[in-house]
Amino acid sequence: MKRSSIAIAHPSWVDHPDRALQCQLALEPALEQLVQRAAESGWTEDEMACALFELAGTRVKERLPSGA
Repeated sequence: MKRSSIAIAHPSWVDHPDRALQCQLALEPALEQLVQRAAESGWTEDEMACALFELAGTRVKERLPSGA
C-alpha cells in the first residue's frame, strides 16, 4: 500500500486563545484528502464519519487520567 505525504501547517502561536481553531484549520485539508481517498476506496460518508468519531473518541479517552 502506497503512503502519501500530507502537509500540515505548523502552529504560529504558542499561547493564544485561537490556537485550537488554528489547529482545526491546519488539519482540515488533510482531513479532506483522507475523506476523498476513503470515498474513492468505496467508503460512504456515514461510515467515514462514524469511524472518525470513534477514532477521535478513543484518542481522547486514552489521554484522560486513569480512573476518569
